Amino acid sequence: RITHPDFFARTTATFSFAGPLPMPNYDGKLILNLVRANDLRRVQLLGKQDPYVEVVYRKNKKKTSVSKDGDRSPVWNSAVELKIENDAQPYVTLNVMNKNVTLDEKIATLRVPVAVLVSSDAESWIPLFKEEEHRSKAGKLLLSAKFEGTKGLPGTPNPSRYGLVSAHYGVETLTADVLGFLESKVADLKLVFKSNQDLSGYFGFDPLNHHMSGKKLVLAYLRNDKVVRVEIGEKHKDVTIQLEDYGMRAADAKAAQLAAKAAESKAAASRLEQEKAEAEERAKKEAEMKAAYLAQMNKTAADLKSAQEMNMLTANNLAITQAKVEELKRKQVNLETLLQVAKAKSAALERDHSQKMANFVCYGARYRLRHKNTGKYLISQNGLKYPNGSHQQEVGCGAGDAKNTHVWIIGCGLRVHGDMNLRNGDRVMNQDMVRLRHEQSGNRLHSHGERSWKHRDQQEVTCFDGGSDDNDDWRVECDGGWRPGALVRLVHIRENAALHSHDTMRDFNNRLQDVTAVKNRRDDNDFWIAEAV
Repeated sequence: RITHPDFFARTTATFSFAGPLPMPNYDGKLILNLVRANDLRRVQLLGKQDPYVEVVYRKNKKKTSVSKDGDRSPVWNSAVELKIENDAQPYVTLNVMNKNVTLDEKIATLRVPVAVLVSSDAESWIPLFKEEEHRSKAGKLLLSAKFEGTKGLPGTPNPSRYGLVSAHYGVETLTADVLGFLESKVADLKLVFKSNQDLSGYFGFDPLNHHMSGKKLVLAYLRNDKVVRVEIGEKHKDVTIQLEDYGMRAADAKAAQLAAKAAESKAAASRLEQEKAEAEERAKKEAEMKAAYLAQMNKTAADLKSAQEMNMLTANNLAITQAKVEELKRKQVNLETLLQVAKAKSAALERDHSQKMANFVCYGARYRLRHKNTGKYLISQNGLKYPNGSHQQEVGCGAGDAKNTHVWIIGCGLRVHGDMNLRNGDRVMNQDMVRLRHEQSGNRLHSHGERSWKHRDQQEVTCFDGGSDDNDDWRVECDGGWRPGALVRLVHIRENAALHSHDTMRDFNNRLQDVTAVKNRRDDNDFWIAEAV
């Protein structure tokens, strides 16, 4: 069950099993009631997070409502239903997401088998992790689960014939009730566990995927009317648990006689069925042999007739083939002519494209951005970060170098007028929304509310290496279309702050010329000039 059982005084032993018992597949409806979460990790720098839960089974996805400003302790009280059809080992993935204006971010995740979820109807806490490999914890989730339909694991017998009291397999709070499963594995009043075999393979499910330690079986059973408790971990020796028959003590002899007679009757019926099957198989083979002989005779006659007809058609076919060869030669000449025409058109298009790239700033192309007043280039360097403020990658102005620290790629076009289906190679127009990606580091030109290191009335400009958000969006302000060599102003959309530089030099890192974003005022220090690379 999801709620972890009370652990007992431990007897260290482990075992290897012959293999999992065949079980009916899961076929029905899984109902999850997602209540709330606690201690979620933060993925949002400013403000409170708006979490929701995304439940994924195969290609099906269901979502809860969004907990507005739920931050690290959201509440949902949402029910989600998933249809599971004929699945032997179904797993469900629970993703806790942060709702954003642009791209939602993953806060935490857990991939868990349905066998663990439906072991209890009660509300229970389960752990969440930062990554799919389940290494770093990122909070916990309160939920309850119910399955309507055919389940894989056998139900818990009441009472147990062999005196089994309880049995749970799993890790931490992710455990499943496997008492019914072990009841069906008893042979000669024994449960025999051999060493060096995986518990997950035996029970038919992995309670925590990629998690390599902590999985165990906790078993309690009656022996001489006293409860014996055993805990069996991953590393173990051979173990044999001797059980007692609590349901048949007074009727052993009679039951044994009935069982012997039943076995004899079953053996006799089996022999009759076998003899009948052998006779039917012999008759079937004889009929197949006769049919095959007749089919071969008919085929031989048909082949002879066909050979005669083919001899008569050979001359006509040869003439038709020669005519087709001549036709193919003519088509080949036509295709060669069309190929030359296509090559000429391709060369013309390439010339037009090169001319367009020289005359206009285009999406997907590489450019240097030179500050109009100081003549220095907008640069950044991978790994070189601000010593204070946001501590993100530094952006400044300098002479540039051979490492492409001053090369930027224009991308993510969104036009507020005209054609919205922009592609690489399209012109960048006035009022377009763009994102500038730094070629050397792969990060995006970014600004936010953090103040500049020196000019506290201006904003910090960085090269952001985190998840994409609307702080990466800039508006182009120019005369008509943006052209290389022409003046352009780049305005941070969220803060209405223009990309700005001046002759102030920084006293840290590479001592670059200061670059900031200035809100609500404009001057000549906001102008930049694009140069194609």
